[in-house]
Order: sequence, then C-alpha cells, then structure tokens
Amino acid sequence: MVTNPPYGERLAAPASLYTQLAAALSRLPGHRVALLAGTPDIEHAMHNARLPLERALTVFNGPIECRLLDYQIP
Repeated sequence: MVTNPPYGERLAAPASLYTQLAAALSRLPGHRVALLAGTPDIEHAMHNARLPLERALTVFNGPIECRLLDYQIP
C-alpha cells in the first residue's frame, strides 16, 4: 500500500489520525507500506506502534520537504 496521509501543510489532521493509521497498519502482517510523511508526527506514530522502518528517503511534494517511509509489517 502507498499512501499520502493529510498533514498540516495540505490539510489539517489531528495527531490521533496518525496513531489510528499506525494501529490499523499493524494489523496487516506481511504487507509492505510506503507513506509520504510531510510531518514528523507520522513517523513518530509508526515508531510508537513498533513498526520497523526499513527505508526513509527525503523527497519533495512540490515545495514541501517530506520523507518517504517504507515499512514491512511483521
């Protein structure tokens, strides 16, 4: 799955959205997930859900510096 969740630069999103997303993704063992994160809150939520980060690349979504986060859900 590849997703670009909302974040402050584009759309306002409460931090609880990222926590809920991380919890939902943790219930998908064996899947690979890539997230375009425009805020560190997204990466923090994944880390708090103990999802192991495999790769992180700095990319730009227009003028916004983002990180493309790659996870293999255990």
